[in-house]
Amino acid sequence: TVLGDMPSGAGYGVIEPSGGSRDGAVTITHALIEKAICGLSASFGAHTLTDVIFQDNVGCAVQLTGSAALASTRMTAARTSSSAINVSTSGVVSVDGLSCTSNEGWCLVFESSTSSVNELTGSDITENSAGGILLHNSRVHVHHNNAKRNGFGLWIAGSSAGTIEANNILYNSKEGVVAATRDRSHPSVVITGNNIFGNSSVEALLKATPNLSVA
Repeated sequence: TVLGDMPSGAGYGVIEPSGGSRDGAVTITHALIEKAICGLSASFGAHTLTDVIFQDNVGCAVQLTGSAALASTRMTAARTSSSAINVSTSGVVSVDGLSCTSNEGWCLVFESSTSSVNELTGSDITENSAGGILLHNSRVHVHHNNAKRNGFGLWIAGSSAGTIEANNILYNSKEGVVAATRDRSHPSVVITGNNIFGNSSVEALLKATPNLSVA
């Protein structure tokens, strides 16, 4: 367990596990990690973050690839120079209570992450330049979040699946929700019970999505 402030101006990953998957697990609580290229970069191991703040990082707050898994509670990701949280892993990712704001890319990108129990809930996603949440060929349960004043609110592409429910997707400068074909694959998601309002272009723009259910 790492407590306190991590060094500023560090290299690629302030935390970058090595060794076997069992030895590579990292638990971080009540820490501030800032001004690195990436705060946590992992390709294996099960990692737990609680009350961790990533801010002013050059590349990303968190990057997960390979088989890495993550359980985060009350994480903050702010003012990164690209997308804050990048997930491309076969491991389970659970994000609860994320505060994600003022990043220059997306808040959270799921790329080919297909665990059936991936989850994003209880999070405030605001003022991220590219957009709030990007799902590409991924399965995620996105529920009870606020996505406000971003570029796009939520972009769902390719063979993405899962349920998008009970979210507030409000006042984004582009579309609130886009569901789009990519590489001849269509999203197969259920969008239900969301409050989608006040977004600039079209409140919910759905493209080429024969497997989409909206309620």
